[in-house]
Amino acid sequence: MNREQTKLYYGGMLEDGFKHVTYIEIPGLGHQVPNRAWFEKGLDLLEPTEPQEPVKAVAQKAAAEPVKAPVARAETPQPSEADRLLSSAKLYASNKRYDGARTRLKKLVETYPDSPAAVEGRKMLKEIDGK
Repeated sequence: MNREQTKLYYGGMLEDGFKHVTYIEIPGLGHQVPNRAWFEKGLDLLEPTEPQEPVKAVAQKAAAEPVKAPVARAETPQPSEADRLLSSAKLYASNKRYDGARTRLKKLVETYPDSPAAVEGRKMLKEIDGK
């Protein structure tokens, strides 16, 4: 019932200049938890290996319409790669996907051993040990 409105929001974000926007529509799925394959696809979009262009699933407005000037927004600090790995690991763990969490936590600890995220990552590795 809200698919069309969601597509409109998505198109509006693209028009407003958001750079990291993706619209995913899973065929036949309502408000249920997606299966493993779709869950993995969603997580992969959260941690791309290289910058990607936004996925455009909504037709752009006709060229005859005036283009709005982008609204100036304050820059928000970007999370570090260590923080992204920790956040992703937490998401995997919260969904009982412990292998995925361990993979990200090990990469975090090996790559950024002195970061605050690595300290938390080591604790989390101990918590999920054996799960």
